[in-house]
Amino acid sequence: HKTALLLPSLTLADFITDVAFCVLMFEEDHKKLFLASLTCLILPVVVNLILLRAERQRNEKFAKWKIKKIAWPFVALAALNVDILRVLSSGVFRLEALKAPWSLRAKAEMPRRGMAVHFLEDIPQLVIQAIYLTLHRDEDLSGEGRIPVAIVTMAATVASIVC
Repeated sequence: HKTALLLPSLTLADFITDVAFCVLMFEEDHKKLFLASLTCLILPVVVNLILLRAERQRNEKFAKWKIKKIAWPFVALAALNVDILRVLSSGVFRLEALKAPWSLRAKAEMPRRGMAVHFLEDIPQLVIQAIYLTLHRDEDLSGEGRIPVAIVTMAATVASIVC
């Protein structure tokens, strides 16, 4: 239940910093880094949405589960991070809205998908950020906010991998 409170915040921070980094790559005309970074943003969302859709199709209880207003932010964040799906069934604060009836198959798939996302998004994103920092290693840390954005993005990515 402790991660049920921390994980959504960390997921949102990681996503926002990844988007900021992607925008930076676009603005600085780093086409290859931009496309790679954009792919790292989109791919996990597609993978997670496929999991949600598959669960709705094969699990009647999940399909009938009414998503209450309080659960919608978690459903939206679940598209960004498969680990958020666990929050939907955590029952944190004893809320019925956070007691999604996942199938045993879906529960078993979640950790594997979480690892897959680390390999599809977090680790490649970390490599892209390291390449960017290597290309701009001689620049002043206070200059135009580019390097601080890259460093904050890298820190959020590392936090996402560790947690």
